[in-house]
Amino acid sequence: MLSDEHYTRIWELELASAIAAGDMDTARAFCVWASTQEPLAFDQDNPFQHALRLAVARADNNLAWLEEAEAFLAANASFWPAETESYEAVLSAYHLAGLMRLPEPARATDHFEAALAMCPEFLPAKIELEILRSGRDRAKVFGALGVEAPRNDWAYKLAASELGLTPRPPPLGRPAGAICLRGACTEHTPALVRLYRWLNPTTPIFVATWDDTAPDILAALKDNAQLVLAKDPETPGSQNKNRQIVLAKAALSAVKNADISYVLLLRTDIALFRREIIKNLEAIYRKFPVAPGVFMGRIIICDIFTRKFKAFHFSDILAYGAVPDLIRLWDVPLETTEDYGYTEQYIGISLYTGMKFRYPDTIMNSYYRFLRDVFLVRDFSWFDGCWLKRPKLRTAAAEVFVAACLSQIEWERLYYSPHVSPPDEMGGGDLGVAFEGALGISRL
Repeated sequence: MLSDEHYTRIWELELASAIAAGDMDTARAFCVWASTQEPLAFDQDNPFQHALRLAVARADNNLAWLEEAEAFLAANASFWPAETESYEAVLSAYHLAGLMRLPEPARATDHFEAALAMCPEFLPAKIELEILRSGRDRAKVFGALGVEAPRNDWAYKLAASELGLTPRPPPLGRPAGAICLRGACTEHTPALVRLYRWLNPTTPIFVATWDDTAPDILAALKDNAQLVLAKDPETPGSQNKNRQIVLAKAALSAVKNADISYVLLLRTDIALFRREIIKNLEAIYRKFPVAPGVFMGRIIICDIFTRKFKAFHFSDILAYGAVPDLIRLWDVPLETTEDYGYTEQYIGISLYTGMKFRYPDTIMNSYYRFLRDVFLVRDFSWFDGCWLKRPKLRTAAAEVFVAACLSQIEWERLYYSPHVSPPDEMGGGDLGVAFEGALGISRL
């Protein structure tokens, strides 16, 4: 049990940490202690403490704490200097109070309007106010993708796209590339496309899907994307390999015909919440140039399913690069046998064996060199990614195969460190490389 002195010194930080971790039992205990012990640790004139306690009050619907916060806000409606802790705390307090007053729309509106008076571009308050004024179903607006977004900022970005709110005037100039979604489309896919359109106002968007997709879904997609329809192959292939190949080729062909130089190709169950994702990809793409004569540039992929110990198993969740390079990546024949095989390895091995050069090394060392020289790995969190099939998964570290996927930092160690062959005492073969990788891929 913590002493009173310890609580008095650090309870605010402990409370903030508990709220950030989602540990509401611990957060509640801190709030109760600070609000009831003598002398009070809770300062009724402290906006930061009110904002923290409101986060707990909302979870418990504690109206007493809400009313105390409202009294503070009413008595301190003066100007708060921007970019200060007090300013941010008051802004948050207004918003949290508004959320707690949603059953009373007039009172909730007052709080959201007060927040916008402080910061006119405060997105959460703008969205809540728009929902109240339009009479929209709040749950449906926030659940448009069919999953519960695990982060509040993602939820508000999704809601903004659903409500048609424009984040800022679109930039001028020729687009740097295109976003291309490939895969089956469900009733939730139009919401995903609206999200990409909202976050990337001037970027061309393509959706490659099957020609037997429901007409109402296709009609909704046309509002924000160019459709590329393909016929389902006779044989889907193991892991739907042939379906992936058909749609990837159709998508890339459409982008090429549109005379677009760069493309982000990804699945229809991947939501990337990073604004202007193409511009961010272009910046990192230029930071790591590829050796001349092989590709036009690197192919950027993510950490999830880029395996450490399965040779040429590159992630196929998403890929960014020059259109000819991605066409080359997916230039593989349809699978004709019934043998099970990973799609990622099927594509990766085909790409490597089709190259004009070979690394004079073991299979695994050649794989690592290929990763280092041709690809560029970013963590899924770099993209602000949400996999709709696994909405709480943000990086390979959240998977049971954490030790079997290559992270962003591990790829950078490969890139910046000289290649070192496994020592003779480890056998010098593929098994030796695997042991080396287990000890630390930075040694390769």
